[in-house]
Amino acid sequence: DYPNNKPEGAEESFFWVNSVIDDKPTIALIHRVGMPHGNEGYVYMERHFYISRSHNCLQGIGAAMTHGEEETVVLYATRTSTDQVSGFGSARSETR
Repeated sequence: DYPNNKPEGAEESFFWVNSVIDDKPTIALIHRVGMPHGNEGYVYMERHFYISRSHNCLQGIGAAMTHGEEETVVLYATRTSTDQVSGFGSARSETR
């Protein structure tokens, strides 16, 4: 169904980002979507769905909403997936 069923007012962009992670060049393809939420808020979503190295993907969502006359509440959550985790629990063993 995508992109025919986007919410009203949604604006999106796709772009590449070149950055340096662990002293190595890293390329990521990013998709961002932002949209107003009612008359007093805004919702933002971002996904890194191709990363040349370092981590597998990143997804984030945020919102800004007015609270009272002069205050704004900002919320943001992100999740990153990687195969490069080390430390306690990184190696799985099986016993029988």
